[in-house]
Amino acid sequence: MGPDSLLGEDAEKKMVIHINKLQARGFTPTRLQVRRMAFHLSERLKIQHKFDRQAELTGYDWLSSFLRRHPELSIRKAKSLSRNRSLGMDREVVAKYFELLSSVLKQHQPLGKSACLYNKDETGLQLNNRPGAAQI
Repeated sequence: MGPDSLLGEDAEKKMVIHINKLQARGFTPTRLQVRRMAFHLSERLKIQHKFDRQAELTGYDWLSSFLRRHPELSIRKAKSLSRNRSLGMDREVVAKYFELLSSVLKQHQPLGKSACLYNKDETGLQLNNRPGAAQI
């Protein structure tokens, strides 16, 4: 499935798990973000590499090989926000959101620590925007 991983199998597995956690919480990373994530991981693990240190990015070839090694990750075009918002009010989607919120609160236990909980003001969100970059 492509050349051997520069990061190593264990580090790549952790990256895939992290990407999946981001996706589950609604923060699907773009190709650029995955390349930057891999660069910083290689730096933190002190792995010798030939990545672009100035741009702090892995190469396109690395990303292609990474995606071939991990077919469970796929690339999709982002949907427009207004469509997502209308789908987001579906009863099942709302129930799933609160199940996820409950599991995150239980896992990290911020309850009783009100300084750790934040509310986001959504009044500045545009209803009709053009979708962004392709996401992993």
